[in-house]
Formats: sequence, C-alpha cells, structure tokens
Amino acid sequence: MSLKKKIGIITLSLILLIIVAFYLMFKYSVEHSLDRDISVEQEILKSSLGDEFLINYKTETFPNEETTVKITDPNGEEQVDYFTLHGKFQKEYLETLINTEHIRCYIIYNSLLYSVNNSKYKGITINHIQKAIPEEQSLFVDVAKYLVDKKEWKWIKICGSFLVKAGDDEMKATLERYAKGQFSQEELDLNKNSEIKKDEIQSLAKQIIEKK
Repeated sequence: MSLKKKIGIITLSLILLIIVAFYLMFKYSVEHSLDRDISVEQEILKSSLGDEFLINYKTETFPNEETTVKITDPNGEEQVDYFTLHGKFQKEYLETLINTEHIRCYIIYNSLLYSVNNSKYKGITINHIQKAIPEEQSLFVDVAKYLVDKKEWKWIKICGSFLVKAGDDEMKATLERYAKGQFSQEELDLNKNSEIKKDEIQSLAKQIIEKK
C-alpha cells in the first residue's frame, strides 16, 4: 500500500472519530438537558430606607450552574437591572451606599441601584462602569462623584475612568496626583486595610491619565 493511501486512511479515520465524538456529545447534551434542575423564585426586597424592589431568580444547573437575576419595581413593570451569576447561588440583601437628599444608591451582588432627584431607579453592573459612556449614563455621574468623594481606593478604581471621560476635573486632578505617588495622610490612613494597595492605585492612575 502506497504512503499516500495510508495517509488517506488515517485522515479518514480521524475524521470519523471526530464526527462520532461530536455526535455522542450532542446526544448526551440533548438527553440530559431535559433532566436539568430549574428553579424559579421571586421576592420583594425592602431596603432600610423603605424602597422596594421585585427580585426574580432563575437558577439552572445544566450544563453549568448559574442564576439569572432580574430586578424591577415592586409591580414588575419597570426593569431596573438584569444580570447572570455563575456558580453556587446565595441570596443577598440590599446594602445602602448613599442616602442624601438628592441621591440614593444600593448595592446587591455586583449591581448598583440608584436614583437621582427622585428619578426612577436604574441599575449598572460594577464591572461595566469603566466601559460605560457618560452621555448614556448621565444620572450615574453624580452617583460616581459621591462614591469617589469617600476617598476609598476601591471606588476610585471602579469610577475613576468613567468620571475622567465625563470631564470631571476634580477626579482628573486626583488621579494625576496619585500617578506621581502623592497621597494625603488621610487617604493613606483610610485605605490602609484596603485590598487595593498604594502601588496598584498609582499604576491604575497612570493608565487612566495616559489613555485620556
């Protein structure tokens, strides 16, 4: 048998093995998709300030364990936020971050729920803030300013880039100072136990300023 024929037979055999493997995987997926455990639940969460939200949970265990969370007004009419949690699901409560005359903001899971000047509540996932466009999230600008005013590096890391894009001169000046390694004693004392270290926030500040 010629070398060319041997190569052809080996190639054909490999192709057939791949086809059979994909078929078996597809068959297994279809058969067991009907066996997946789906749990649907909803509840009203009331904050310490009296705001109420309807939370809809839908948990699936196949092919991966994940829970979709939909947050609406108490009547289920206005959607506030929608996101997916991966891995084992555990319920959380609403934690108040801001309570002023003009702004209210809560955090639940990785989502911020906020209202400015008694507007309808909106939601934004923390991981999306850096990529958010200020013109499309105009109400969140005031929320972000208040959060960074806490001088906590975790909020500067989350909201710094967003505020610079929004044209916030105070945030830009703070980041320029951080980029030079200049920190007030108050800032150092406040963040001494922060997960974000001094060199990390300095490096992040440099990146944001350079992009600007």
